[in-house]
Amino acid sequence: MINWFVPNKGNSFKPYLLRNVALISYTLILLSVNTLGGVLGISKAQASSISKNNIIQLTNQERQKYGLTILRENAKLNSAALAKANNMFKEQYWDHFGPNGETPWQFIKASGYVYVFAGENLAKGFKSSEGVVQAWMASPTHRENILSGNYKDIGVAVLSGVLLDEEIILVVQMFGNTTSITTPSAPSNPNSVEEQVETGDIKSIKITYPVEGSVVNDPGFDLKGEVKNVTGDYTVDVYAQEKVVGKLSTNGGLWEFNRNSDWKEGDNKISAVLNSSDVKDEVAFEVDSTPPQIADEDIKVISGVGSWTIEIVTEEENPDIAVVVGSVTYPASFDADRYLVSIDSVEAGEKVVLVASDKHGNTLELEITDRFDTKEGAVLAGFLSNVNIKDSVNTLFVIFIFLLLLIEIVVYARKGMFKEHKGNLLSLSMWWLLLLVGTLNGFGGSIL
Repeated sequence: MINWFVPNKGNSFKPYLLRNVALISYTLILLSVNTLGGVLGISKAQASSISKNNIIQLTNQERQKYGLTILRENAKLNSAALAKANNMFKEQYWDHFGPNGETPWQFIKASGYVYVFAGENLAKGFKSSEGVVQAWMASPTHRENILSGNYKDIGVAVLSGVLLDEEIILVVQMFGNTTSITTPSAPSNPNSVEEQVETGDIKSIKITYPVEGSVVNDPGFDLKGEVKNVTGDYTVDVYAQEKVVGKLSTNGGLWEFNRNSDWKEGDNKISAVLNSSDVKDEVAFEVDSTPPQIADEDIKVISGVGSWTIEIVTEEENPDIAVVVGSVTYPASFDADRYLVSIDSVEAGEKVVLVASDKHGNTLELEITDRFDTKEGAVLAGFLSNVNIKDSVNTLFVIFIFLLLLIEIVVYARKGMFKEHKGNLLSLSMWWLLLLVGTLNGFGGSIL
Protein backbone atom coordinates (compact mmCIF):
# COMPACT_ATOMS: atom_id res chain seq x y z
CA MET A 1 0.00 0.00 0.00
CA ILE A 2 2.90 2.35 0.72
CA ASN A 3 3.94 2.16 -2.94
CA TRP A 4 0.74 4.04 -3.87
CA PHE A 5 1.45 7.04 -1.65
CA VAL A 6 5.12 7.32 -0.61
CA PRO A 7 8.25 7.44 -2.83
CA ASN A 8 10.49 4.44 -2.06
CA LYS A 9 12.69 1.81 -3.76
CA GLY A 10 9.67 -0.43 -4.36
CA ASN A 11 8.06 2.14 -6.71
CA SER A 12 11.34 3.62 -8.00
CA PHE A 13 10.65 6.71 -5.90
CA LYS A 14 7.52 7.51 -7.89
CA PRO A 15 4.19 6.86 -6.07
CA TYR A 16 1.63 5.07 -8.23
CA LEU A 17 -0.96 7.78 -7.44
CA LEU A 18 1.24 10.49 -9.00
CA ARG A 19 2.27 8.68 -12.18
CA ASN A 20 1.13 9.86 -15.61
CA VAL A 21 -1.62 7.23 -15.86
CA ALA A 22 -3.06 8.40 -12.51
CA LEU A 23 -2.89 12.07 -13.51
CA ILE A 24 -4.67 11.34 -16.79
CA SER A 25 -7.38 9.50 -14.83
CA TYR A 26 -7.80 12.43 -12.44
CA THR A 27 -8.10 14.83 -15.37
CA LEU A 28 -10.74 12.70 -17.09
CA ILE A 29 -12.75 12.42 -13.85
CA LEU A 30 -12.65 16.18 -13.29
CA LEU A 31 -13.63 16.88 -16.90
CA SER A 32 -16.56 14.49 -16.58
CA VAL A 33 -17.77 15.99 -13.32
CA ASN A 34 -17.39 19.65 -14.35
CA THR A 35 -18.18 19.55 -18.08
CA LEU A 36 -20.60 16.64 -18.34
CA GLY A 37 -22.25 17.22 -14.98
CA GLY A 38 -25.72 17.57 -16.49
CA VAL A 39 -25.39 14.28 -18.33
CA LEU A 40 -24.22 12.59 -15.14
CA GLY A 41 -27.13 14.06 -13.19
CA ILE A 42 -24.98 16.52 -11.24
CA SER A 43 -26.39 20.03 -11.21
CA LYS A 44 -24.17 23.12 -11.21
CA ALA A 45 -26.59 24.76 -8.80
CA GLN A 46 -27.20 21.57 -6.90
CA ALA A 47 -24.98 22.48 -4.10
CA SER A 48 -24.51 25.51 -2.14
CA SER A 49 -24.03 26.53 1.44
CA ILE A 50 -26.38 29.46 0.81
CA SER A 51 -29.51 29.50 2.94
CA LYS A 52 -32.16 32.07 3.79
CA ASN A 53 -31.34 31.98 7.50
CA ASN A 54 -27.62 32.49 6.89
CA ILE A 55 -28.24 35.48 4.61
CA ILE A 56 -30.47 37.11 7.25
CA GLN A 57 -28.05 36.35 10.08
CA LEU A 58 -25.02 37.71 8.19
CA THR A 59 -26.96 40.81 7.15
CA ASN A 60 -27.88 41.53 10.75
CA GLN A 61 -24.28 40.95 11.84
CA GLU A 62 -23.19 43.69 9.43
CA ARG A 63 -25.85 46.03 10.84
CA GLN A 64 -24.78 45.30 14.42
CA LYS A 65 -21.20 46.26 13.57
CA TYR A 66 -22.49 49.79 12.93
CA GLY A 67 -24.80 49.93 15.94
CA LEU A 68 -27.98 49.47 13.89
CA THR A 69 -31.02 47.50 15.02
CA ILE A 70 -31.38 44.03 13.57
CA LEU A 71 -33.96 43.36 10.87
CA ARG A 72 -36.86 41.03 11.66
CA GLU A 73 -37.67 38.26 9.23
CA ASN A 74 -41.07 38.91 7.69
CA ALA A 75 -43.20 36.22 6.03
CA LYS A 76 -44.74 38.65 3.56
CA LEU A 77 -41.33 39.85 2.39
CA ASN A 78 -40.21 36.22 2.17
CA SER A 79 -43.21 35.56 -0.07
CA ALA A 80 -42.42 38.62 -2.18
CA ALA A 81 -38.77 37.55 -2.58
CA LEU A 82 -39.80 34.03 -3.59
CA ALA A 83 -42.35 35.36 -6.10
CA LYS A 84 -39.70 37.68 -7.59
CA ALA A 85 -37.21 34.80 -7.90
CA ASN A 86 -39.78 32.59 -9.59
CA ASN A 87 -40.68 35.41 -11.98
CA MET A 88 -37.03 35.94 -12.93
CA PHE A 89 -36.68 32.28 -13.82
CA LYS A 90 -39.99 32.22 -15.68
CA GLU A 91 -39.41 35.37 -17.73
CA GLN A 92 -35.63 34.86 -17.98
CA TYR A 93 -34.20 38.20 -16.90
CA TRP A 94 -31.43 39.35 -14.55
CA ASP A 95 -32.55 42.78 -13.42
CA HIS A 96 -34.53 44.54 -10.73
CA PHE A 97 -37.17 45.28 -13.39
CA GLY A 98 -38.69 42.62 -15.65
CA PRO A 99 -39.32 42.63 -19.40
CA ASN A 100 -43.09 42.98 -18.88
CA GLY A 101 -42.80 45.95 -16.55
CA GLU A 102 -42.37 43.89 -13.37
CA THR A 103 -41.01 45.91 -10.45
CA PRO A 104 -39.80 44.85 -7.00
CA TRP A 105 -42.61 46.89 -5.47
CA GLN A 106 -45.37 44.95 -7.23
CA PHE A 107 -44.22 41.69 -5.62
CA ILE A 108 -44.01 43.36 -2.21
CA LYS A 109 -47.51 44.85 -2.58
CA ALA A 110 -48.92 41.55 -3.84
CA SER A 111 -47.69 39.82 -0.67
CA GLY A 112 -49.86 42.17 1.41
CA TYR A 113 -46.91 44.12 2.84
CA VAL A 114 -47.91 47.80 2.96
CA TYR A 115 -44.58 49.58 2.94
CA VAL A 116 -43.38 53.10 3.63
CA PHE A 117 -39.82 52.17 2.67
CA ALA A 118 -38.70 49.19 0.57
CA GLY A 119 -35.58 47.96 -1.19
CA GLU A 120 -34.10 44.95 -2.97
CA ASN A 121 -30.70 43.25 -3.41
CA LEU A 122 -30.04 40.45 -5.92
CA ALA A 123 -27.21 37.93 -6.28
CA LYS A 124 -26.53 34.88 -8.45
CA GLY A 125 -23.80 32.35 -9.02
CA PHE A 126 -22.31 32.36 -5.51
CA LYS A 127 -21.47 29.24 -3.53
CA SER A 128 -21.76 30.57 0.03
CA SER A 129 -23.86 32.99 2.05
CA GLU A 130 -20.67 34.70 3.21
CA GLY A 131 -19.66 35.35 -0.40
CA VAL A 132 -23.04 36.90 -1.19
CA VAL A 133 -23.08 39.28 1.78
CA GLN A 134 -19.40 40.22 1.35
CA ALA A 135 -20.07 41.13 -2.29
CA TRP A 136 -23.10 43.22 -1.32
CA MET A 137 -21.09 45.03 1.37
CA ALA A 138 -18.37 45.80 -1.20
CA SER A 139 -20.94 47.51 -3.45
CA PRO A 140 -22.03 51.02 -2.33
CA THR A 141 -25.67 50.66 -3.41
CA HIS A 142 -26.16 47.21 -1.89
CA ARG A 143 -24.29 48.24 1.25
CA GLU A 144 -26.63 51.23 1.56
CA ASN A 145 -29.64 48.89 1.59
CA ILE A 146 -28.10 46.59 4.22
CA LEU A 147 -27.09 49.47 6.50
CA SER A 148 -30.14 51.65 5.96
CA GLY A 149 -31.89 52.91 9.07
CA ASN A 150 -35.13 53.11 7.07
CA TYR A 151 -35.71 49.37 7.22
CA LYS A 152 -37.08 47.20 10.02
CA ASP A 153 -38.05 43.98 8.18
CA ILE A 154 -36.29 41.58 5.82
CA GLY A 155 -37.31 38.74 3.52
CA VAL A 156 -35.06 36.40 1.54
CA ALA A 157 -35.51 33.72 -1.11
CA VAL A 158 -32.81 31.28 -2.25
CA LEU A 159 -33.78 29.38 -5.39
CA SER A 160 -31.97 27.23 -7.95
CA GLY A 161 -32.79 27.02 -11.64
CA VAL A 162 -31.71 27.91 -15.17
CA LEU A 163 -31.40 31.63 -15.84
CA LEU A 164 -30.24 32.88 -19.24
CA ASP A 165 -28.87 29.41 -20.12
CA GLU A 166 -26.91 29.19 -16.86
CA GLU A 167 -27.79 26.89 -14.01
CA ILE A 168 -27.37 29.01 -10.88
CA ILE A 169 -28.41 29.77 -7.32
CA LEU A 170 -30.44 32.99 -7.23
CA VAL A 171 -30.73 35.08 -4.05
CA VAL A 172 -33.40 37.76 -3.65
CA GLN A 173 -33.21 39.97 -0.56
CA MET A 174 -36.02 42.42 0.18
CA PHE A 175 -36.18 45.12 2.83
CA GLY A 176 -39.17 47.00 4.18
CA ASN A 177 -40.71 49.18 6.82
CA THR A 178 -44.44 49.65 7.32
CA THR A 179 -44.11 52.76 9.48
CA SER A 180 -42.33 56.09 9.38
CA ILE A 181 -39.00 56.19 11.18
CA THR A 182 -39.46 59.79 12.34
CA THR A 183 -40.04 59.98 16.10
CA PRO A 184 -41.46 63.38 17.13
CA SER A 185 -39.86 64.99 20.14
CA ALA A 186 -41.95 65.89 23.17
CA PRO A 187 -43.36 69.43 22.92
CA SER A 188 -41.87 71.97 25.26
CA ASN A 189 -43.97 73.52 28.00
CA PRO A 190 -43.69 77.32 27.85
CA ASN A 191 -44.93 77.61 31.44
CA SER A 192 -42.34 75.24 32.91
CA VAL A 193 -39.56 76.50 35.16
CA GLU A 194 -36.06 75.18 34.47
CA GLU A 195 -34.90 73.10 37.42
CA GLN A 196 -31.30 73.39 38.56
CA VAL A 197 -29.80 69.90 38.62
CA GLU A 198 -26.57 69.18 40.47
CA THR A 199 -23.92 67.62 38.21
CA GLY A 200 -21.16 65.13 39.00
CA ASP A 201 -19.49 61.89 37.90
CA ILE A 202 -21.31 58.68 38.74
CA LYS A 203 -20.12 55.29 37.58
CA SER A 204 -22.86 53.42 35.75
CA ILE A 205 -23.48 50.37 33.60
CA LYS A 206 -26.34 49.88 31.18
CA ILE A 207 -27.54 46.96 29.07
CA THR A 208 -28.31 48.35 25.62
CA TYR A 209 -29.39 45.07 23.98
CA PRO A 210 -31.85 43.56 24.52
CA VAL A 211 -34.00 46.37 25.85
CA GLU A 212 -36.51 46.10 28.68
CA GLY A 213 -39.74 44.32 27.69
CA SER A 214 -38.54 43.39 24.20
CA VAL A 215 -38.97 40.10 22.35
CA VAL A 216 -35.87 38.52 20.77
CA ASN A 217 -36.19 35.78 18.16
CA ASP A 218 -32.47 34.91 18.02
CA PRO A 219 -31.66 32.82 21.13
CA GLY A 220 -27.93 33.07 20.37
CA PHE A 221 -27.74 36.87 20.56
CA ASP A 222 -24.81 38.76 22.11
CA LEU A 223 -25.56 40.85 25.20
CA LYS A 224 -24.44 44.45 24.67
CA GLY A 225 -23.98 47.38 26.99
CA GLU A 226 -22.09 50.49 27.94
CA VAL A 227 -20.42 52.03 30.96
CA LYS A 228 -19.92 55.66 31.94
CA ASN A 229 -17.30 57.36 34.07
CA VAL A 230 -15.17 54.21 34.19
CA THR A 231 -11.50 54.38 33.19
CA GLY A 232 -9.07 51.59 32.47
CA ASP A 233 -9.88 47.90 32.58
CA TYR A 234 -13.09 46.75 34.20
CA THR A 235 -15.10 43.55 34.57
CA VAL A 236 -18.75 42.78 33.92
CA ASP A 237 -20.43 39.90 35.72
CA VAL A 238 -23.46 38.61 33.84
CA TYR A 239 -26.35 36.96 35.67
CA ALA A 240 -29.31 35.14 34.15
CA GLN A 241 -32.22 34.34 36.44
CA GLU A 242 -29.90 35.43 39.31
CA LYS A 243 -27.25 32.83 38.42
CA VAL A 244 -23.79 33.75 37.11
CA VAL A 245 -23.47 32.77 33.45
CA GLY A 246 -20.23 34.54 32.61
CA LYS A 247 -17.73 37.34 33.14
CA LEU A 248 -15.84 39.54 30.72
CA SER A 249 -12.89 41.86 31.16
CA THR A 250 -12.58 44.82 28.84
CA ASN A 251 -12.03 48.58 28.63
CA GLY A 252 -13.65 51.45 26.78
CA GLY A 253 -17.20 52.67 26.91
CA LEU A 254 -18.89 49.72 25.19
CA TRP A 255 -18.90 46.03 26.07
CA GLU A 256 -20.31 42.87 24.50
CA PHE A 257 -20.84 39.42 26.02
CA ASN A 258 -21.05 36.18 24.02
CA ARG A 259 -22.44 33.39 26.15
CA ASN A 260 -21.43 30.68 23.61
CA SER A 261 -24.83 29.09 24.06
CA ASP A 262 -28.48 29.98 23.58
CA TRP A 263 -30.52 31.98 26.06
CA LYS A 264 -33.55 30.05 27.25
CA GLU A 265 -36.86 30.21 25.40
CA GLY A 266 -39.50 32.25 27.15
CA ASP A 267 -39.12 34.92 29.85
CA ASN A 268 -35.59 35.95 30.84
CA LYS A 269 -34.08 38.34 33.36
CA ILE A 270 -30.45 39.39 32.91
CA SER A 271 -28.26 41.53 35.16
CA ALA A 272 -24.88 43.10 34.42
CA VAL A 273 -22.75 44.00 37.46
CA LEU A 274 -19.77 46.35 37.22
CA ASN A 275 -16.53 45.29 38.97
CA SER A 276 -18.39 42.98 41.41
CA SER A 277 -19.95 46.03 43.04
CA ASP A 278 -23.48 47.24 43.63
CA VAL A 279 -23.40 49.13 40.31
CA LYS A 280 -25.60 47.11 38.00
CA ASP A 281 -28.37 47.14 35.42
CA GLU A 282 -31.15 44.63 34.80
CA VAL A 283 -33.49 43.89 31.91
CA ALA A 284 -36.42 41.53 31.51
CA PHE A 285 -37.25 40.27 28.03
CA GLU A 286 -38.65 37.30 26.15
CA VAL A 287 -36.95 34.89 23.76
CA ASP A 288 -39.31 33.56 21.10
CA SER A 289 -37.59 31.66 18.27
CA THR A 290 -40.36 29.18 17.51
CA PRO A 291 -42.12 29.61 14.15
CA PRO A 292 -45.84 28.87 13.73
CA GLN A 293 -46.54 25.17 14.17
CA ILE A 294 -48.36 23.77 11.15
CA ALA A 295 -48.24 20.01 10.63
CA ASP A 296 -49.01 18.16 7.40
CA GLU A 297 -52.33 17.02 8.80
CA ASP A 298 -53.24 20.69 9.51
CA ILE A 299 -53.19 21.46 5.77
CA LYS A 300 -56.05 20.39 3.54
CA VAL A 301 -56.09 21.00 -0.22
CA ILE A 302 -59.54 20.91 -1.85
CA SER A 303 -59.62 20.62 -5.63
CA GLY A 304 -62.24 22.57 -7.57
CA VAL A 305 -62.91 23.19 -11.24
CA GLY A 306 -59.54 24.51 -12.38
CA SER A 307 -58.79 25.93 -8.93
CA TRP A 308 -57.87 24.92 -5.39
CA THR A 309 -58.76 25.96 -1.86
CA ILE A 310 -56.27 25.40 0.93
CA GLU A 311 -57.52 25.08 4.51
CA ILE A 312 -54.93 25.66 7.24
CA VAL A 313 -55.44 25.09 10.96
CA THR A 314 -52.97 26.51 13.49
CA GLU A 315 -53.05 27.51 17.13
CA GLU A 316 -50.69 30.42 16.48
CA GLU A 317 -52.17 33.81 17.38
CA ASN A 318 -52.86 35.93 14.28
CA PRO A 319 -50.08 34.59 12.01
CA ASP A 320 -49.34 36.02 8.57
CA ILE A 321 -50.02 33.22 6.08
CA ALA A 322 -49.63 33.21 2.31
CA VAL A 323 -49.11 30.67 -0.46
CA VAL A 324 -46.63 31.41 -3.24
CA VAL A 325 -47.27 29.72 -6.59
CA GLY A 326 -44.53 30.56 -9.06
CA SER A 327 -44.38 34.35 -9.11
CA VAL A 328 -47.90 34.85 -7.68
CA THR A 329 -48.63 35.34 -3.98
CA TYR A 330 -52.02 34.37 -2.52
CA PRO A 331 -52.64 35.85 0.98
CA ALA A 332 -54.76 33.86 3.41
CA SER A 333 -58.03 35.00 4.96
CA PHE A 334 -59.39 33.89 8.33
CA ASP A 335 -62.74 32.13 8.52
CA ALA A 336 -64.03 30.84 11.88
CA ASP A 337 -61.29 28.46 13.12
CA ARG A 338 -59.16 28.16 9.99
CA TYR A 339 -57.26 30.08 7.33
CA LEU A 340 -58.32 29.85 3.69
CA VAL A 341 -56.25 30.42 0.55
CA SER A 342 -57.88 30.30 -2.89
CA ILE A 343 -55.57 29.49 -5.82
CA ASP A 344 -56.58 30.05 -9.43
CA SER A 345 -54.19 27.64 -11.11
CA VAL A 346 -50.97 25.70 -10.75
CA GLU A 347 -49.01 25.00 -13.91
CA ALA A 348 -46.85 21.92 -14.37
CA GLY A 349 -43.44 22.47 -12.83
CA GLU A 350 -44.49 25.35 -10.59
CA LYS A 351 -43.41 25.20 -6.97
CA VAL A 352 -46.07 25.81 -4.29
CA VAL A 353 -44.82 27.09 -0.93
CA LEU A 354 -46.81 27.92 2.19
CA VAL A 355 -45.21 30.76 4.20
CA ALA A 356 -46.33 31.61 7.73
CA SER A 357 -44.83 33.91 10.36
CA ASP A 358 -45.80 34.99 13.86
CA LYS A 359 -45.91 38.50 15.32
CA HIS A 360 -42.22 38.27 16.28
CA GLY A 361 -41.01 37.45 12.78
CA ASN A 362 -40.40 33.71 13.21
CA THR A 363 -41.10 32.14 9.84
CA LEU A 364 -42.12 28.70 8.62
CA GLU A 365 -41.88 27.63 4.99
CA LEU A 366 -43.49 24.41 3.80
CA GLU A 367 -43.42 23.16 0.24
CA ILE A 368 -46.79 21.63 -0.59
CA THR A 369 -46.27 21.14 -4.32
CA ASP A 370 -47.08 17.43 -4.14
CA ARG A 371 -50.62 18.25 -2.92
CA PHE A 372 -51.51 19.52 -6.41
CA ASP A 373 -52.07 17.81 -9.76
CA THR A 374 -51.85 19.49 -13.17
CA LYS A 375 -53.06 18.54 -16.62
CA GLU A 376 -49.56 17.47 -17.55
CA GLY A 377 -49.32 15.28 -14.44
CA ALA A 378 -48.29 15.56 -10.84
CA VAL A 379 -45.94 18.36 -9.98
CA LEU A 380 -42.78 16.91 -8.48
CA ALA A 381 -42.13 18.02 -4.93
CA GLY A 382 -38.88 19.32 -3.68
CA PHE A 383 -35.71 20.47 -5.26
CA LEU A 384 -32.36 18.81 -5.67
CA SER A 385 -30.34 17.83 -2.68
CA ASN A 386 -28.14 20.42 -0.99
CA VAL A 387 -25.08 18.21 -1.33
CA ASN A 388 -22.55 19.97 -3.55
CA ILE A 389 -21.17 17.05 -5.55
CA LYS A 390 -19.10 19.09 -7.99
CA ASP A 391 -17.44 21.35 -5.48
CA SER A 392 -16.86 18.40 -3.15
CA VAL A 393 -15.11 16.40 -5.89
CA ASN A 394 -12.99 19.38 -6.93
CA THR A 395 -12.04 20.23 -3.35
CA LEU A 396 -11.26 16.58 -2.59
CA PHE A 397 -8.83 16.38 -5.51
CA VAL A 398 -7.16 19.69 -4.53
CA ILE A 399 -6.51 18.44 -0.99
CA PHE A 400 -5.59 14.90 -2.09
CA ILE A 401 -3.00 15.98 -4.67
CA PHE A 402 -1.57 18.58 -2.29
CA LEU A 403 -0.98 15.91 0.38
CA LEU A 404 0.68 13.59 -2.13
CA LEU A 405 2.95 16.41 -3.32
CA LEU A 406 3.80 17.31 0.26
CA ILE A 407 4.78 13.68 0.99
CA GLU A 408 7.00 13.61 -2.13
CA ILE A 409 8.73 16.88 -1.22
CA VAL A 410 9.43 15.72 2.35
CA VAL A 411 10.80 12.32 1.23
CA TYR A 412 12.99 13.79 -1.54
CA ALA A 413 14.33 16.46 0.82
CA ARG A 414 15.23 13.93 3.51
CA LYS A 415 16.94 11.59 1.03
CA GLY A 416 18.78 14.37 -0.83
CA MET A 417 16.91 13.60 -4.06
CA PHE A 418 15.19 16.97 -4.43
CA LYS A 419 17.32 18.23 -7.35
CA GLU A 420 16.90 14.95 -9.21
CA HIS A 421 13.10 15.24 -9.15
CA LYS A 422 12.62 19.01 -9.16
CA GLY A 423 11.45 19.08 -12.82
CA ASN A 424 8.73 16.53 -12.16
CA LEU A 425 7.72 18.28 -8.94
CA LEU A 426 7.44 21.59 -10.77
CA SER A 427 5.13 20.07 -13.42
CA LEU A 428 2.95 18.45 -10.77
CA SER A 429 2.82 21.70 -8.80
CA MET A 430 1.71 23.67 -11.86
CA TRP A 431 -1.00 21.08 -12.60
CA TRP A 432 -2.18 21.29 -8.99
CA LEU A 433 -2.16 25.11 -9.08
CA LEU A 434 -4.39 25.12 -12.18
CA LEU A 435 -6.73 22.73 -10.40
CA LEU A 436 -6.82 25.02 -7.34
CA VAL A 437 -7.54 28.14 -9.42
CA GLY A 438 -10.32 26.34 -11.29
CA THR A 439 -11.91 25.20 -8.04
CA LEU A 440 -11.75 28.64 -6.40
CA ASN A 441 -13.14 30.25 -9.54
CA GLY A 442 -16.38 28.36 -8.96
CA PHE A 443 -17.06 30.35 -5.78
CA GLY A 444 -17.64 33.68 -7.52
CA GLY A 445 -20.96 35.24 -8.50
CA SER A 446 -22.81 38.38 -9.58
CA ILE A 447 -24.87 40.93 -7.67
CA LEU A 448 -27.47 43.45 -8.82
